[in-house]
Amino acid sequence: MLAFTWIAQGRAVDAAALAPRERIEAILLWSALPGASRHHWGTDLDLIDGNADAQGFKDKLSPEAFAAAGPFARLNRWLDAHAARFGFFRPYQGVRSGVRPEPWHFSFAPVAEKARRSLSKQVLRGAVAAAPLLGKEIVLEHLDALHARYVESIDLP
Repeated sequence: MLAFTWIAQGRAVDAAALAPRERIEAILLWSALPGASRHHWGTDLDLIDGNADAQGFKDKLSPEAFAAAGPFARLNRWLDAHAARFGFFRPYQGVRSGVRPEPWHFSFAPVAEKARRSLSKQVLRGAVAAAPLLGKEIVLEHLDALHARYVESIDLP
């Protein structure tokens, strides 16, 4: 469990030292199952402040970049105040979701929620079964729990 805790904190671990199920869980902290990527649904996008690039900032997608002292703090405050007015919300705040907090990740609620509700366990099972995926048998064995954690459990507005 120590390795999983390190991964959840964003620290590097030796993937070969993880059991197959732990490896899958580690990957899912940062990446979606085949068919479950909200970006691929066309409903989600990542937002950053392009002006931070001019300041030489390299680490674009980290919670620290959106923190009060981070280069995207001003953008973060604006998004907190205005995103909902335009129909957007953050699905991965680390409250309910199984995914690490992603303050840059926004969903367009009117379309994203319909897509999420349409991604049943059966539809996801078909996408995973058709994908060239290492560890597919483990994913399929635990698909109900993975669907509940990584598809159903998001941070709703």
